[in-house]
Amino acid sequence: MENPIPPNYMFVRSLENGFLGKTCVVQEISTKKLKICKFAMKSKFGSQDAVQRFIERQDHIKSINSPFVVPYTDIYEKEDHLILIRDYLDSPPLNSDKFSDDIDYNSRLAMWKIIVRSFAHLHSHHIYPIYIRPSNLFYIDNKFLMITDIFTL
Repeated sequence: MENPIPPNYMFVRSLENGFLGKTCVVQEISTKKLKICKFAMKSKFGSQDAVQRFIERQDHIKSINSPFVVPYTDIYEKEDHLILIRDYLDSPPLNSDKFSDDIDYNSRLAMWKIIVRSFAHLHSHHIYPIYIRPSNLFYIDNKFLMITDIFTL
């Protein structure tokens, strides 16, 4: 499958492949903002109904306007794949070596409390992520937690 970048974005660089497929950094041409672009094969969802449920859940996640969730802002549906666009975070994820060197014990404890509260908040909106991956959790300025790439049942 060719993975064409949507016309309003410009390719910047490739990243490691994610859970659903290829991932790259793109730049929105009109705003110059960096974004993450993910390509997800529809076959990974199992059926067209599952694809539609996924899109509906992503729309629901975006609609709650949570201050700690980085939702997909654009979803392009192609014949055999989805293109998912979200904001780029210029901060190391929790599984980064840079992150682990920069945080003391008390900050780590506070961070895990924030993570638990954040997922409780998601659950209150009937959002139940199927994976909690350190690579999708970003702790910004030792104050804010940002969760990306939420995939639900």
